[in-house]
Amino acid sequence: MKRIDNIIFVILILCFFICGFWMYQLSQYQPPQIASGKAIPRGKAVTTPEPLISQPLVDLPSDRNIFKSTWKEEEGSNVVEKTTTTLQKPILSTICWSDELSLAIINGEILAEGDEDSKSQFRVETITRDKVGIRFISGGKYVWLTLGAE
Repeated sequence: MKRIDNIIFVILILCFFICGFWMYQLSQYQPPQIASGKAIPRGKAVTTPEPLISQPLVDLPSDRNIFKSTWKEEEGSNVVEKTTTTLQKPILSTICWSDELSLAIINGEILAEGDEDSKSQFRVETITRDKVGIRFISGGKYVWLTLGAE
Protein backbone atom coordinates (compact mmCIF):
# COMPACT_ATOMS: atom_id res chain seq x y z
CA MET A 1 0.00 0.00 0.00
CA LYS A 2 2.85 2.36 0.79
CA ARG A 3 4.32 1.85 -2.69
CA ILE A 4 1.04 2.87 -4.42
CA ASP A 5 0.84 5.98 -2.23
CA ASN A 6 4.38 6.95 -3.26
CA ILE A 7 3.56 6.47 -6.96
CA ILE A 8 0.41 8.59 -6.68
CA PHE A 9 2.41 11.27 -4.82
CA VAL A 10 5.08 11.35 -7.55
CA ILE A 11 2.41 11.62 -10.27
CA LEU A 12 0.75 14.53 -8.47
CA ILE A 13 4.08 16.34 -8.04
CA LEU A 14 4.85 15.89 -11.76
CA CYS A 15 1.41 17.29 -12.67
CA PHE A 16 2.06 20.37 -10.52
CA PHE A 17 5.45 20.96 -12.18
CA ILE A 18 3.99 20.56 -15.68
CA CYS A 19 1.11 22.96 -14.90
CA GLY A 20 3.56 25.46 -13.41
CA PHE A 21 5.78 25.25 -16.50
CA TRP A 22 2.76 25.83 -18.79
CA MET A 23 1.65 28.82 -16.73
CA TYR A 24 5.16 30.29 -16.97
CA GLN A 25 5.23 29.78 -20.74
CA LEU A 26 1.80 31.38 -21.08
CA SER A 27 2.87 34.42 -19.07
CA GLN A 28 5.93 34.90 -21.32
CA TYR A 29 3.94 34.69 -24.59
CA GLN A 30 3.92 37.87 -26.71
CA PRO A 31 1.26 38.05 -29.45
CA PRO A 32 2.70 38.68 -32.93
CA GLN A 33 2.43 42.18 -34.42
CA ILE A 34 0.89 42.82 -37.82
CA ALA A 35 3.36 43.86 -40.51
CA SER A 36 1.36 47.01 -41.30
CA GLY A 37 2.02 48.35 -37.80
CA LYS A 38 -1.60 48.20 -36.66
CA ALA A 39 -1.80 46.47 -33.30
CA ILE A 40 -4.62 44.02 -32.78
CA PRO A 41 -6.51 45.00 -29.63
CA ARG A 42 -7.65 42.30 -27.29
CA GLY A 43 -11.30 41.62 -28.02
CA LYS A 44 -14.02 41.71 -25.42
CA ALA A 45 -16.50 38.92 -24.90
CA VAL A 46 -19.79 39.64 -26.55
CA THR A 47 -22.74 38.60 -24.42
CA THR A 48 -25.61 40.31 -26.22
CA PRO A 49 -26.58 39.79 -29.85
CA GLU A 50 -25.95 42.56 -32.33
CA PRO A 51 -28.96 44.65 -33.31
CA LEU A 52 -30.34 43.99 -36.76
CA ILE A 53 -29.06 46.38 -39.38
CA SER A 54 -31.35 48.30 -41.66
CA GLN A 55 -29.25 47.94 -44.83
CA PRO A 56 -29.93 45.01 -47.15
CA LEU A 57 -27.19 42.42 -47.44
CA VAL A 58 -26.73 43.14 -51.16
CA ASP A 59 -28.23 46.10 -53.00
CA LEU A 60 -27.30 44.98 -56.52
CA PRO A 61 -29.91 44.76 -59.25
CA SER A 62 -31.04 41.14 -59.40
CA ASP A 63 -30.19 40.69 -63.10
CA ARG A 64 -26.65 42.13 -62.99
CA ASN A 65 -23.51 40.46 -61.67
CA ILE A 66 -20.71 43.01 -61.21
CA PHE A 67 -18.09 40.26 -61.46
CA LYS A 68 -19.24 39.24 -64.93
CA SER A 69 -17.45 40.94 -67.81
CA THR A 70 -20.48 41.39 -70.12
CA TRP A 71 -24.20 42.06 -69.63
CA LYS A 72 -27.14 43.29 -71.63
CA GLU A 73 -29.14 46.42 -70.91
CA GLU A 74 -32.15 47.87 -72.63
CA GLU A 75 -31.73 51.42 -73.85
CA GLY A 76 -35.03 52.51 -75.29
CA SER A 77 -36.06 49.82 -77.77
CA ASN A 78 -32.52 48.50 -78.36
CA VAL A 79 -30.71 45.85 -76.32
CA VAL A 80 -27.10 46.92 -75.89
CA GLU A 81 -24.35 44.57 -74.73
CA LYS A 82 -21.94 46.33 -72.41
CA THR A 83 -18.55 45.21 -71.16
CA THR A 84 -16.47 46.11 -68.19
CA THR A 85 -13.08 45.19 -66.81
CA THR A 86 -13.04 41.99 -64.81
CA LEU A 87 -12.84 42.67 -61.09
CA GLN A 88 -11.21 40.31 -58.64
CA LYS A 89 -13.99 39.14 -56.36
CA PRO A 90 -13.23 40.23 -52.79
CA ILE A 91 -12.71 37.23 -50.51
CA LEU A 92 -12.99 37.72 -46.76
CA SER A 93 -10.70 35.37 -44.85
CA THR A 94 -10.49 36.80 -41.30
CA ILE A 95 -12.25 39.28 -39.01
CA CYS A 96 -10.62 40.65 -35.85
CA TRP A 97 -13.40 42.57 -34.12
CA SER A 98 -13.36 44.72 -30.99
CA ASP A 99 -14.91 47.97 -29.79
CA GLU A 100 -11.67 49.95 -30.24
CA LEU A 101 -10.42 48.75 -33.63
CA SER A 102 -11.77 46.16 -36.01
CA LEU A 103 -9.68 44.66 -38.80
CA ALA A 104 -10.47 42.36 -41.70
CA ILE A 105 -8.27 40.44 -44.11
CA ILE A 106 -9.73 40.73 -47.60
CA ASN A 107 -7.81 39.32 -50.58
CA GLY A 108 -4.78 38.94 -48.30
CA GLU A 109 -4.73 42.60 -47.19
CA ILE A 110 -5.24 43.80 -43.62
CA LEU A 111 -7.85 46.56 -43.72
CA ALA A 112 -9.64 48.65 -41.09
CA GLU A 113 -12.86 50.62 -41.46
CA GLY A 114 -12.33 53.44 -43.98
CA ASP A 115 -9.33 51.76 -45.68
CA GLU A 116 -9.17 51.13 -49.44
CA ASP A 117 -7.60 48.02 -50.92
CA SER A 118 -4.26 48.38 -52.73
CA LYS A 119 -5.92 48.28 -56.18
CA SER A 120 -8.46 50.99 -55.21
CA GLN A 121 -11.24 48.58 -56.07
CA PHE A 122 -13.30 49.01 -52.88
CA ARG A 123 -13.42 50.74 -49.48
CA VAL A 124 -14.22 48.99 -46.19
CA GLU A 125 -17.30 50.70 -44.74
CA THR A 126 -18.35 48.50 -41.80
CA ILE A 127 -16.80 45.64 -39.83
CA THR A 128 -18.99 43.57 -37.51
CA ARG A 129 -18.37 40.31 -35.66
CA ASP A 130 -19.38 38.11 -38.58
CA LYS A 131 -19.44 40.24 -41.75
CA VAL A 132 -17.75 43.16 -43.50
CA GLY A 133 -19.52 45.82 -45.57
CA ILE A 134 -17.57 47.17 -48.55
CA ARG A 135 -18.41 49.83 -51.14
CA PHE A 136 -16.95 49.56 -54.63
CA ILE A 137 -15.17 52.74 -55.74
CA SER A 138 -16.49 52.53 -59.30
CA GLY A 139 -20.27 52.42 -59.21
CA GLY A 140 -20.69 52.80 -55.45
CA LYS A 141 -22.25 49.37 -55.00
CA TYR A 142 -22.47 48.21 -51.37
CA VAL A 143 -21.86 44.53 -50.62
CA TRP A 144 -21.68 42.48 -47.41
CA LEU A 145 -18.90 39.87 -47.24
CA THR A 146 -19.25 36.96 -44.84
CA LEU A 147 -16.74 34.37 -43.69
CA GLY A 148 -16.79 31.19 -45.76
CA ALA A 149 -18.96 32.66 -48.53
CA GLU A 150 -17.69 32.47 -52.10
